[in-house]
Amino acid sequence: MSDTLPRGKSLLGAVIYGKSPTLRRLPELDRRTRPMAFSLSQTSPSEWKYISEGAATVVFSYHGPHHPVLTGRVLRLRKARREGHGPPRHSVSDDNLVAFQQSVVSRLLDPSYLPDLQTIPLQADWVEVLSIYHESFRPQERKSTSVIDFSKQTGVLAPDLIGGLSCAVEVKVNYH
Repeated sequence: MSDTLPRGKSLLGAVIYGKSPTLRRLPELDRRTRPMAFSLSQTSPSEWKYISEGAATVVFSYHGPHHPVLTGRVLRLRKARREGHGPPRHSVSDDNLVAFQQSVVSRLLDPSYLPDLQTIPLQADWVEVLSIYHESFRPQERKSTSVIDFSKQTGVLAPDLIGGLSCAVEVKVNYH
């Protein structure tokens, strides 16, 4: 596998949370079953909590009233560079990210160990309001170089893996 990666780059990165991390199997997930259609614009920006961000995405955790789809989930939104902070970043679409996990990574790891990722439609006006509401929580160095990309039509819902006594391993190719 290392022959397919650029020299000196790794495929696995691990993050461990909790005191005594143990790897536990998640219950079988039927990835063909999807929740009923709804709109994120039915939620208020105050029901979402800024969690963190990387170079490409910002992550928000749902903290509103119980919701059959959103409770216990995070929303990953794509970012765009601010004008004057480098060339536009090429990013893989959210649909391709989810498809890659389902068709490639699930062959390498038992699918029961993988988080249930779902693409969800976005409304630009709702994303803009969410972004404005949470802008003060973002670190200054991130705010000065990037913004949430209002032009993206989808985001990714994933299980909220923060906290508890579990172990989370992020699998991604590191290109930089």
